[in-house]
Amino acid sequence: MMKIKYENLTFEIQARTDLATSKNGTELKKINATIFSGFAAKEDGNASMQVELASDLEKNEAPEISGQESIKVVVNQSIVLNFTGHDDKSDFRYSIIDQPVGGSFTSDTSTGNLTLTWTPANLNTDKIRVTTVDSDGLTADAIEVVILACSGCSGDQGKCDYDNLRNESNPNYLIASCNCTTGWSGDDCDINTDGCADDPCVLERTCIDLSPPDEVKCMFWSWLQLF
Repeated sequence: MMKIKYENLTFEIQARTDLATSKNGTELKKINATIFSGFAAKEDGNASMQVELASDLEKNEAPEISGQESIKVVVNQSIVLNFTGHDDKSDFRYSIIDQPVGGSFTSDTSTGNLTLTWTPANLNTDKIRVTTVDSDGLTADAIEVVILACSGCSGDQGKCDYDNLRNESNPNYLIASCNCTTGWSGDDCDINTDGCADDPCVLERTCIDLSPPDEVKCMFWSWLQLF
């Protein structure tokens, strides 16, 4: 018995000694035909397997991800942002492309959500971008969150105005302006306004700059007040 092995395919050929001396080589041709037939069957099997794999990949749809696409944040105030992945396969994973400084991502196994907890420390430009990837390597269209940031306007000295922006050069990171209360000015409402700068008092009265929000007081001095 003679065995011929091609990778994982083994053919057993019954070879008689008189085949080697065959003049017309007919039996040898039969043996060769059997071997090459086996090779062809293996190649056909590989091709069939590749077609099935390609078909499975074509049927597999890319995963998806949903979540809030814009957020309003205030310096030194915490926010929580959730993302949810969707796929026909249960073994997809989240991929964090851009994470804000000081931000922390956690995955909730009970809900399947990805949660970002973040407390911005300043108005420096930050990015939030996440996606999902399935077991075949297909990737969802990433969500890049538009961040509308505000300094906080120095507490009660002003309010964030997200309708009026300081910058628009970066469409994914925008800084809100501040509407300052009476007596305060500046981008962050941190400048105590001089209420007397525009001479608001008439009739030669003396202007006294008060603390906000009273702003000014006009006094009429007479010679009698000097004694």
